[in-house]
Amino acid sequence: VSDWIIKFSIIENYLFGKKDFEKNEKKAIELLLEEVNKGNKYAQNKLGYFYKNGIGVEKNVYKSFYYYKLSAEQNYSVAQYN
Repeated sequence: VSDWIIKFSIIENYLFGKKDFEKNEKKAIELLLEEVNKGNKYAQNKLGYFYKNGIGVEKNVYKSFYYYKLSAEQNYSVAQYN
């Protein structure tokens, strides 16, 4: 299991208050941004999705496009079709 999968599981637990995690959207986005700032194409794509749908952040199509584009530029095919 990759570090990203583990980290994203923790992010989701904070975001939605799953398992024994208290819901904390701010903490979830902080953890996601750590990965985004490391250039993680999966995190960039996920943040684009969150901005597109207003999950943990205010809906913003421009930021959504920006993060999808960062991910797509790293040849992540999922982001290339968003």
